[in-house]
Amino acid sequence: MSSESATPPAERLQSLSAVGASVEIKKDISPIKYFRSGIQMEKVARAYAKEGDLERAYKILHRLFIEKLPKHPLYKKAEASRMKEYSKKIHGALDLASDIKQRLSDQYATEYQSFLERQKRNEIAKLAEAQSKQEECKDYNLKSVTMDPVTDDSQSALMVIEEQHPEVGALRRDSSNYILEQRKPSVDRSLKPATNINEIVSPTLDGLRCVKIPERLPEYFLAVVQKNTASNIETCGILSGHLMKEVFQVTHVIIPKQHGTADSCTTEEEEEIFDYQDSRDLVTLGWIHTHPSQTSFLSSVDLHTQYSYQIMMPEAIAIVCAPRYNQTGYFTLTRDDGLDIIGNCKEVGFHPHPSHPILFEVGLNI
Repeated sequence: MSSESATPPAERLQSLSAVGASVEIKKDISPIKYFRSGIQMEKVARAYAKEGDLERAYKILHRLFIEKLPKHPLYKKAEASRMKEYSKKIHGALDLASDIKQRLSDQYATEYQSFLERQKRNEIAKLAEAQSKQEECKDYNLKSVTMDPVTDDSQSALMVIEEQHPEVGALRRDSSNYILEQRKPSVDRSLKPATNINEIVSPTLDGLRCVKIPERLPEYFLAVVQKNTASNIETCGILSGHLMKEVFQVTHVIIPKQHGTADSCTTEEEEEIFDYQDSRDLVTLGWIHTHPSQTSFLSSVDLHTQYSYQIMMPEAIAIVCAPRYNQTGYFTLTRDDGLDIIGNCKEVGFHPHPSHPILFEVGLNI
């Protein structure tokens, strides 16, 4: 981050706050789901703040849409006890936002003051230079100065830190829900990490954090749901994980109670999912599901499901496993056309969408 800025502090804060102002409440997304997502967003914001990325944390906190939720048509019909519990949790984000705002304000003020001081020094230097030239002209003794080329014998070296890839661990079953967990690797910290250019991970891509997904995750998922797949029944799971070293790392796949058909699956008792995530400080990073008899793509129903994930977490990924065709796709809605068109589509069930513009694409942030 630059140590100075020509933009006044108030304008910089206003531009960050404007990010959340454009968030609209969709009536087909329940207020309970908004609250649950808000609690997870607060966790992500705290992780960003801990890493020192205050601007990104502040942007996320301004997407919490707390003041807009009472206008949701189902707000008054939602379970009162749950709403009260979630409201209490999510309002802790307001204190965090206030603290980060003050820290950013102080930082911006320092950077702006640094800019003003540099401008003043430049003006003084220019004035001194002009006066010096005037003196030279008076003496009629202009001299030519030859500058020797600057040499630099130092060698720039590319230093790469390899991130260890944990292996996906054993599968276990909890009260009819499958939890796919990832074991933490044992690391000999006395050894230097190997240098491997293929292991460089960019922390951001077009403003999005990268999402790291264990390579064999789809394989393990398909093994768990093989019985349903053999019966031509779709199965879905929730990708969950943490923010680690500026990258989102998928560490769990939660397969909730659900019922499915050949081309759809519907989750049940979603509160169990959230309670499990909340108890382990997990955030939702997308979803995974099978296409038992079709290729890997996002159907019209899948597009709306992905929208509900991606509008809450822009980095959210949809993984589609099509074992009959040996295909696995990693998809996101296109950030402009896809999110806009699906967000404004009022149809339910399977229905046509325009073929142009493109509504979804291969996820680039994985």
